[in-house]
Amino acid sequence: VGNYDTRFSPNLNEKQQVPNPLPDFFGAMGMSWEVDIWGKLRAGRRAAFARYLAGTEARQWMQTRIVREVAGTYLHLAWLEGEYRVWQENLRLQQQSLEITGLQKEAGRANSLAVNAFAAQVLDIRGELARVEQERRETQFALLFALALPQNQFPYPMPEAFGLPDTGLFTDYWKAASNEWLELRPDVAAARLQLEATGADITMARKAFYPSLNISTFAGLQSFNAMLIADPASLAYILMAGIGAPVLNRRMLRAGLISAEAEQRKALTAYRKTLANAALEVRTALTRLETDLERYRIKTLEVALLQRNTADALELFAAGKAGYLEVINTQQLVLRNALQLNELAYRLRLHRLDLYAALGGGW
Repeated sequence: VGNYDTRFSPNLNEKQQVPNPLPDFFGAMGMSWEVDIWGKLRAGRRAAFARYLAGTEARQWMQTRIVREVAGTYLHLAWLEGEYRVWQENLRLQQQSLEITGLQKEAGRANSLAVNAFAAQVLDIRGELARVEQERRETQFALLFALALPQNQFPYPMPEAFGLPDTGLFTDYWKAASNEWLELRPDVAAARLQLEATGADITMARKAFYPSLNISTFAGLQSFNAMLIADPASLAYILMAGIGAPVLNRRMLRAGLISAEAEQRKALTAYRKTLANAALEVRTALTRLETDLERYRIKTLEVALLQRNTADALELFAAGKAGYLEVINTQQLVLRNALQLNELAYRLRLHRLDLYAALGGGW
């Protein structure tokens, strides 16, 4: 029976009669799943997770570099504090020599040349103290800027002058330079995770050539009358499954595989470079530590000897058995070596800080 005749059947109510022409109102939601038979989707999940972890490691490495920069600025401030104290001690010696020379001039045992020479030394040292003080303020401002703190007041205590560093940890540092520790360094870990992600990408690209099983479903409402679209009888659903295999796009898949393999080679090169650079940084920091530690010990003995020599020179000058030029030369010599000793102490702390960063910063 045709649709036209069906409309006149006494067995149909108004809702069941099919209009002519026949409209079709349809609304549905659909979902589709691919059954992970070959593990392609699991490989994609591994690649995404590895890249997420690589991003986390990169963030930790950036934090390590920031800590290194801030700590290095604070060590520079401590170095300036030590230099300021060295200049203050030399100023005290020069003022003492100036007083002795003034007394000798009054007694007729010295002339104005000696007085003027020591007075010039005092003025020169005061100028150096002003320079160091300016550098201290600039370093404080730089440290406050790095910590995003107000510039009006330095909230931290001034660092103490350097002393002889602890050498008992150097053996542990050598042990820490092993490959196991280097693998924990954030940038090395990030490069390794990127390499793992490219390996998972290759797995996905290879398994894209295999057939795939897809399951699709749709559920919604369908009616020939818009007024009846919300009726339970208008419910419609579809469940179907299908197997597909790449036929026409194999060249595209092959190009994707070649691209994934190229990315893996790049990631492998980057990983090897990062690991070699990490090992180089650790070995360089350890070598500098050993060299400067030996120099520090030698320089400590030299400064102690020159300080005794300076005291003897002042006593001989007060007794009239040494000239003022000898005193000036002796004081300048001890000043130069004391400044070098302070710089070596700064370098030793800086090398240990570099080693801290080279080993990953404690992550």
